[in-house]
Amino acid sequence: MIGRLSRTIVISYSKPASYLHPRSARYLQIRPLTRHCKRFCDLLIAVAGIILTFPLFIVIAIAIKLDSSGPVFFLQERVGLHRRRFLIWKFRKMHAGLTQPGPSLTKRHDVRLARIGRLLERTKLDELPQLINVFFGQMSIVGPRPELPKFVDQYPAEWNDVLSVKPGLVGPNQLRYRNESELYPPACRNIETYYIDHILPEKLKVDAAYSKNLSLGKDLILLLQCFVATLLGTLTWDTFVTRRWQIANTFILSSLGVSGMLAANWLTSQNLSTELASCSIMLACLIKPGCLVAFRIPKALATSMTADDFLRIWWCAVTSASAIVTGILMLDVRGVGRLIVLLDTTFFLALLVMYKLFLYTLHLTFFLRESRGLARRMILTSVAAAPLSMMAVGGCHHGFALWTTAEGAWQLSLTGLLTVIRPLIMLLMPIFPCPSVGAWLCQEWRKLLVGSLVGSSFGVFGSLFLNERAFSRVDVVVDSLVYCIIMSGVSLWFQKTGGRKDRFRRDASESFDKLLVVGESMQINAYITGASGLRGKRSEIVGVITPEANARTSMIGEYPILGNPEDMADILETWSIKRIIVIKPIADKTTLQYVEELARSGNIDVIEIDLGAGLTEHSRSPLTASLTGSH
Repeated sequence: MIGRLSRTIVISYSKPASYLHPRSARYLQIRPLTRHCKRFCDLLIAVAGIILTFPLFIVIAIAIKLDSSGPVFFLQERVGLHRRRFLIWKFRKMHAGLTQPGPSLTKRHDVRLARIGRLLERTKLDELPQLINVFFGQMSIVGPRPELPKFVDQYPAEWNDVLSVKPGLVGPNQLRYRNESELYPPACRNIETYYIDHILPEKLKVDAAYSKNLSLGKDLILLLQCFVATLLGTLTWDTFVTRRWQIANTFILSSLGVSGMLAANWLTSQNLSTELASCSIMLACLIKPGCLVAFRIPKALATSMTADDFLRIWWCAVTSASAIVTGILMLDVRGVGRLIVLLDTTFFLALLVMYKLFLYTLHLTFFLRESRGLARRMILTSVAAAPLSMMAVGGCHHGFALWTTAEGAWQLSLTGLLTVIRPLIMLLMPIFPCPSVGAWLCQEWRKLLVGSLVGSSFGVFGSLFLNERAFSRVDVVVDSLVYCIIMSGVSLWFQKTGGRKDRFRRDASESFDKLLVVGESMQINAYITGASGLRGKRSEIVGVITPEANARTSMIGEYPILGNPEDMADILETWSIKRIIVIKPIADKTTLQYVEELARSGNIDVIEIDLGAGLTEHSRSPLTASLTGSH
């Protein structure tokens, strides 16, 4: 479509508007008074519309130029009154310079649409420049929508009634086909054929009925109906279904942002005036959702955990705080302190990061990783164990009559807080099955101990935050120990009954092949991030080898850097490595040669993964069995 722009402009300047009257064309006779009155109303509305919407023209034009390169306007040949051809004006909504223009129709979620083009397509603001066509008499404000010549050629006889009047900026079909792009089936490969066979005949009937019953009064009613349909049709049920998670994320993140401002106001309430507090909360409700949308935070998938995601989160928190302070000063409200700004920024940033980590780990644990079956059981167990330990400690230490007092009510609220906090800690510090009880005591028990202490610490923090001394030192220590003992016993029971089955699901006698990853640190980071969500688990990454000299003793993700390429001979012998994954491109080509020589001498499989050019296998084992990194 965009690719034909230059050709269309050449046609318009090389010859005047052509008349394509078929010999059998018989058009309806429109009364001269109706025609002249309609033209007068069109001219009046077009002039007023161009003047009133001129600032909107400027804003849309700037947005289009900032969004993508190319012209602001898009001109296309259409068929008008009595089959006269003219150039219709639109705002460009697709990327310029497409090698394959594609169909002349736009379907839902069309990949050719630019970002601002999607908004223009949903709101129909791309049709606004057609006021120029109305001003020059090529179109009317109300009338059948103009079609492309190739569609007019499909049903020439049926078009006689429709083309008896000027095409309109809005038409009768906009009431029924406001969101025509959603009518095409998802698997429809040729939308033009589908349009000609299923949609166009019905539209012709509606347009023909309008032309036969033309009147200014009906035009006025139709204009108002189309205006309402355009506004209400911007957000459809398909829009909510497609973007339901983005809408939910926006609402939750906005609520977290406003909660951070409320907490900052509450903590500094003794230094704030009522005017400043209400102003800051009002601005937070307006600005923080806007910043979230501007930095595309709700758009990120649950599986997206990149440095760019966290950078945008940081910018969102800082920008929202700066905008709130600027808004307070612009409203001439004095007395804003540095502490409230710092607290609001800190809370908002921490809440955004925690929510992102929560979604990622939740998706990884409950939907992707087969090896996290024990972690799932422990999280669900923690939901019950967290309140039971605190209630048991409170009842035994203070007596069960405590729950009937005001202090007991506060302790119940803190028990509810622990019911949320401790499963969240278990989610962020998942427990994995181990081959033996001794290995579990060495590797995983410390996670339970740390989780217990951190959960109790949050209880103490909540008590201090609410300015209540519901926790005594004895309560904190005993609650941590009781919770840790309960969870340790349950974990050991799951180890013997079901935990190991999750890890050795395919074959109980199958052993895990030890895997070594070799490459530059950035490439290894990209590979590990992607491999962490793979479902299969038949290999275990024991460590990383990188040629970077200063990286020794460091870590990439959760895996240690065991050494440099010159240490590989000792590492292969010590760890009994079965497979080596080489992440390309590697700056030092001799490293790759050295790895291949060691692999051949030790009968070790090598898999080369080129992050830029695909994946090449130099292995006798199945590729899918070696691409999965495991705990």
